[in-house]
Amino acid sequence: MKSYAESQAIRDFLFENPIHLDVALAVQETWPSIRDTVCNEFLDQLCTRIREVESIQKCETSVQIGSVYKGAAAHSSRIWLYGDNWKPYVTSAKANLPPWGNRTAFVLEPDGKDLGYWFFNVQTPLSLDTMVATDRSRQEHLQQELSDGLGKSEGTTHNLRWPWWIYATPDMRHWNSLVPRLYRECKSSEGEITRYFVETFVSLALKAIPVIDQIEHTRSCST
Repeated sequence: MKSYAESQAIRDFLFENPIHLDVALAVQETWPSIRDTVCNEFLDQLCTRIREVESIQKCETSVQIGSVYKGAAAHSSRIWLYGDNWKPYVTSAKANLPPWGNRTAFVLEPDGKDLGYWFFNVQTPLSLDTMVATDRSRQEHLQQELSDGLGKSEGTTHNLRWPWWIYATPDMRHWNSLVPRLYRECKSSEGEITRYFVETFVSLALKAIPVIDQIEHTRSCST
């Protein structure tokens, strides 16, 4: 429900018509499966659309783009992009690395449960306080350069693995409540939400790539 009034209207209806309580319970128990099916398909659609964008295909830096859907927990479902030549970070065999391994990546993922608070970010494979000294200095440099190149980050990232990040616009950042619209866009392969995430991901990634290239000693991306 988008408002207290809408939620209260549903409550009032069910209490006035208790014959529908069993149906409400069945819907509630089935919802996570429905949501996961739709959001998995939508995330895959976004990843495909991003790969097809001409400016990404023509980027001088050879990039890899991937996605994974693992349910509604924070940071479990993602789309990522990284450069083949970006310098790996020093990691141990026991390190819990992200799907893209030990490089920096540009990522879209949820920061909260139930697929809420989706945010765009530049992410390193380790948090700042677990890096070796040379990598820590490199990440701090990256944080400053990203702030100059992409604008101010949403908030503090001290000792975290996100040197830069911003939330998606408020009406697009909570997918649980957007499932009906996401389903319709999956069937049409087009729509306002699809355009927003594809265009924003590509626009920010094309700004982030040359900044990361500069730090990682590789070629810049021409937009």
